[in-house]
Amino acid sequence: MSEYQLYGTGGHARVVAELATMNGWTLCAAFSDNAEGTFNGVKITPYEAGTLPLIIAIGHNATSKGISERVHPIAIAFVHPAAVCSPSLVPGAGTVILAGAIVQANVKIGKQCILNIGSKVDHDAVIGDYVHLGPGCYIGGGATIGEGALIGPGAVVLRNMHVPAWTEVLPNTIFDKAP
Repeated sequence: MSEYQLYGTGGHARVVAELATMNGWTLCAAFSDNAEGTFNGVKITPYEAGTLPLIIAIGHNATSKGISERVHPIAIAFVHPAAVCSPSLVPGAGTVILAGAIVQANVKIGKQCILNIGSKVDHDAVIGDYVHLGPGCYIGGGATIGEGALIGPGAVVLRNMHVPAWTEVLPNTIFDKAP
């Protein structure tokens, strides 16, 4: 087993910690800027640089990016065993792909992304850094999702569309603006 550190102590952090355990990793440090107490049996402390891999488990894209730029993590990616991913997929550092997600052939996924439960990414799509794909959303083939974009639960981005950086696509809507 390998040890890792976790930055974040909220709901998304609980999901990521469980996923890390499923992948054979052991939590040895938990960091937060404002929480106290313990997280999964580990004392929560302010961040201290270390040599172990660090997962930033913050569900808010801009906050995750700010922390990442401040602490420069040695990040690893986790894929849930109940996700279905193309064998060619190499997710970016710090990315988590959760249960029920589907990622097809020739997809590129940046760093610190969240592919939430049941999200689907079709062939040849490009997912930028710090993107959050909400539960049950669909990204069409050849679509490009810009840095920091939030694709809401159940939203659909049609094929070959370009979602600009830091755009929010509302839940249960169809994004079909011409590229």
